[in-house]
Amino acid sequence: MVAPFSSPRLRPGALRLLRLLSRPGFYLFLTGLLMVLGFVLAHRLSERSGREQLSALSTERLELYASNLAAELGRHASLPSLLAIDPTLQALMQGPQDAQARRAASQVLARVNVRAGTNQIFVADIEGQVLSASETLTPPPRLAEALVQGRGHFFAADPGTGSTDFYLLHILRQAGRALGVIVVRFNLAPLEATWIDLGLRTQGERILVADDQDVVIMSSVQAWKYAVLDHADPSRRGSTRLVVGTRSAMSATEPS
Repeated sequence: MVAPFSSPRLRPGALRLLRLLSRPGFYLFLTGLLMVLGFVLAHRLSERSGREQLSALSTERLELYASNLAAELGRHASLPSLLAIDPTLQALMQGPQDAQARRAASQVLARVNVRAGTNQIFVADIEGQVLSASETLTPPPRLAEALVQGRGHFFAADPGTGSTDFYLLHILRQAGRALGVIVVRFNLAPLEATWIDLGLRTQGERILVADDQDVVIMSSVQAWKYAVLDHADPSRRGSTRLVVGTRSAMSATEPS
């Protein structure tokens, strides 16, 4: 004999769940909830992807600016060493007080200065006193310091315009003894002007270059020029217009 079939008893919790699932609005609510969760997840993923793309773009732009600056600084890098083998300048080192040797050297420097498109070229003794130059000039105040420290280049502010000059140095030696130095100066205002123009047009990118003392020596924002970054030595604030540097670090952050 077959026993009559009887349906199993459902627990109260299961009955409530069954009633909930059988309601007409439940699936509509569930669909809406899943849509909201999907939107939030998609937004988070999109936001993360956007940040990564922005970071990659910023790095790419920063590398471009840095390479342009490096190219500009290196444009005349070989000029001082080429001048060092010029017979006229070598003769000047043999007789630095000879007026005729000084005049001859000045004529050579003037011609090279025009052809190379630099701002000034001069020869100084090892103490930083000018012996001969492409034009009459006063040696930059930081030249003597650079010679003592053995620097091959330094930045300084142009006393007339406030723009940034870059100085290249090459020691003149005879029989292993340092007798003088050839100095080539050129101005970085044209490059900086392109940054300023770009900043005005884009209203976005802000660029600065700081020296090894964390003094801003170039910037697309002129108000930042010669400011000292927060973590720099406060004593540098008094001498920011006569800056010496051996390293350039570019940043897109505003100095405080």
